[in-house]
Order: sequence, then structure tokens, then C-alpha cells
Amino acid sequence: MSYFNHVSFRTGIINALPLSIISSAIAIPSVQNLGKATKEFVVYESSLSDIFGVILFNFFTANEVISLWGVGNFFIQFIIILVISIIASVGLAFLIKKINHHVKFLPIVISIILIYTLSKIFHLPALIFILIFGLLLNNLDELKHWKFVEYLDPAQLNNEIHKFKEIVVEMAFSSSYNFLSYYLAIQLMLQSY
Repeated sequence: MSYFNHVSFRTGIINALPLSIISSAIAIPSVQNLGKATKEFVVYESSLSDIFGVILFNFFTANEVISLWGVGNFFIQFIIILVISIIASVGLAFLIKKINHHVKFLPIVISIILIYTLSKIFHLPALIFILIFGLLLNNLDELKHWKFVEYLDPAQLNNEIHKFKEIVVEMAFSSSYNFLSYYLAIQLMLQSY
């Protein structure tokens, strides 16, 4: 790209990355009629494409000059958030299993938002936490041979995770509805002035 448009490599990458990402918002609804294995592949591939595309885009836009120091700093941040994500994901999964109160999932959602926000404050690639948390919860059956998964009681935890997913979907729908309502209300107020 830098050869044809006479722009720097960094500018070329910044412009090309958004075009190269397969959006999960488009890919996931389009595979509803495909087989389970194909659907699962597209979901994982598009989600990974989104997450790693955003992380690379943030890396290139945050660094004016791509240097060994910048790449090293990026990998250190990546390793830090990877360790934090694994520990926090196991901890949150343990909380999902252990909390017996009727208000069970709100503290989990708030904890997820808190960990994500703290990661962003410290300039860590926070989407890695979301990826690790989702992979851990959705693949407990694949991780049964690990010792810590036995403590989580995968059969019971899978039931709780199903409830958690339903609540998260409802929260996402209602929050987007509320956002749209507030946006329209603000637009109407601004038009009346």
C-alpha cells in the first residue's frame, strides 16, 4: 500500500486494518443456516479477527514510530493482561458457581466491567480479557482434564452459564434500546431549541 499511495507503512497499515477485519456483527447472523461446525468456525474466526484487529489498530495508532521498544512494550502488556485474564476468568467462573444469592449475575457483570475498565486505564489490551473469559466459560467441557476445572463442577456451572448468557443478551438488548431512546430524546430536545 505504501508503494502505490506514497504513504508510510504505518499509515498504510492503519488504513488497511479496518478493511481486513471480518466483522462478527455481519458474519455471525449470516451463518444461521449452516452446520454446527461451520457456524462455530465463523463465530470464532470473526470474533478473533475483531479482537486482534482492534488490538493491532490500537498499537499502530498509539505508536508514532514502530520500534523494538514499542513492540516489546506491547508484548509485555499482552502477557500481563493474559495472566490477569486467566486468573480473573477462573475467579469469576468460581463466583458464578458459588454465589447462591438471588442477585447472582449483577456482581459478575459489574466485575467484568471493572476489570475491562481498569485494563483500559492502564493501557492494556482489555479485549483479551473478554476473549479469555468467553473461551473459558464456553469450553469447560474441553478443559475437564485440568485440575482446577474439577473444582468448578462443569455440569452445574454450564447451567449457570446458560442463565448468565440469557441475562447478558437481555441486558445488551435493553441497554441498546435505552441508548437509542436517550439519543432520540436528546435529538428532540436539541431540535426544540
